Amino acid sequence: MANVTINKEINFTAIDKLNMISVPRDIKKLDKAITITGAIMYTTVDTTTGEVKPVGAVKTADGDIYGFTSTTLIECTDMIIDVFTDGASEITVMPITGQSNAGRTFYQFKVLSVK
Repeated sequence: MANVTINKEINFTAIDKLNMISVPRDIKKLDKAITITGAIMYTTVDTTTGEVKPVGAVKTADGDIYGFTSTTLIECTDMIIDVFTDGASEITVMPITGQSNAGRTFYQFKVLSVK
């Protein structure tokens, strides 16, 4: 994968990585809980600006890949990967939004269960 550097991952196959680049779903449009079975954090280079951007993605039990560039979600993903490393096989989360003091919308994962 050109211009992609994987920083941390768990339970992502080569096909999952291809799908995260070519057909990710937008986590911001999700309005229900999902069960995560894998997660990845990577950087990619914007072909127009040359800027290196951090990106995260999660894989659901259904095989869907949800991608995001939210700093808060990427930080949550780092911790989710650690929970998988400690032996979890599934983590059910609900994406939620909040409002910063500056009035910006931010996104977080609310963990509902860990198996």
